Amino acid sequence: MEYLFESDNTTGKVVFSNYTLFQTTLASSDSFGYSVLTVDYDGDGDEELLVGAIGDDTQGSAAGRVVVYDNPGTPGTLLDNTADSYIYPSATLNYLCGSALAKGKYSNSSYDDLFIGCMGADVPTYDVGIVHQYAGSVTGVSASSTTISHPEAASVSSDYFGAAITILDMNRDGNNDLVIGAHQDDDPGVSAGSIFIFTE
Repeated sequence: MEYLFESDNTTGKVVFSNYTLFQTTLASSDSFGYSVLTVDYDGDGDEELLVGAIGDDTQGSAAGRVVVYDNPGTPGTLLDNTADSYIYPSATLNYLCGSALAKGKYSNSSYDDLFIGCMGADVPTYDVGIVHQYAGSVTGVSASSTTISHPEAASVSSDYFGAAITILDMNRDGNNDLVIGAHQDDDPGVSAGSIFIFTE
């Protein structure tokens, strides 16, 4: 369930609106609301709301999915509980897709790409994790994705690569870098965690 807060235009403060959002097809253990992001998903100039549901079973037990709510585009109108579309990065059980969501220009893209973490992905070993990158364009986000793998995927397991994602210019060279968290990585110590930085 998502709790929506709105800004008071008079005081500038954020106030609780007593409004909650949930998808009409929710089931037990879906973990809807595990991640949230706004992005212009369909290229109409208005940002949509994307919500991760890592426990969703539609494509397989805990394969996960991302629920997309269209921007109503009308001032003062909040979203309703009916999802407009879904993103299914994988149909493999226990991939936990939707563990993290991020957007940004990366790899010389002209538009914001969409990144979806699947921290439970067994690629190639148990719970290593993987990230799906959907290319942005003038008409919105691509329906298909490319994948970004854990740099040490062949020799590790249970790192949960894709538990967190952000994009920023870390080294101030004018190009965005992709930062991906693996909170159970064992390199510094058992389950100490690491982040991996991919530079352009």
